[in-house]
Amino acid sequence: VVTNRTQDKILLAKHIEDDDFILFAGYMKKGENAEKTVPREIKEELGLNVVKAKYMSSRYHSKKDLLMLNFIVVVDENQQIKLNRDEIAEARWCSNEEAVELIRKGTTAKYFLINAVRELKKKI
Repeated sequence: VVTNRTQDKILLAKHIEDDDFILFAGYMKKGENAEKTVPREIKEELGLNVVKAKYMSSRYHSKKDLLMLNFIVVVDENQQIKLNRDEIAEARWCSNEEAVELIRKGTTAKYFLINAVRELKKKI
């Protein structure tokens, strides 16, 4: 869940092969840990630097047979977004409430997002 410094906006994406808004996700490289994967993936997909990241939870994602890890990631929203056009068609800053409405119900992304929004209200 990518958020701005004031944690009142969430950045959502549309992958090139999908019309639904989703959260950002990535894969760990061999020998890499989650703490290194998060900033690398954000840099690769958005061209943004991670200011801080906080692990939230995990959930098994049966559709792809993967364990998904959820982080709240704070980025510097004043940087220009440079989308990786091979993966991401669009990125949009949304209010926390709008983000919850845009993510498809019943998905792992929705589960992670709702938990993150609750936590963001406390300010990480």
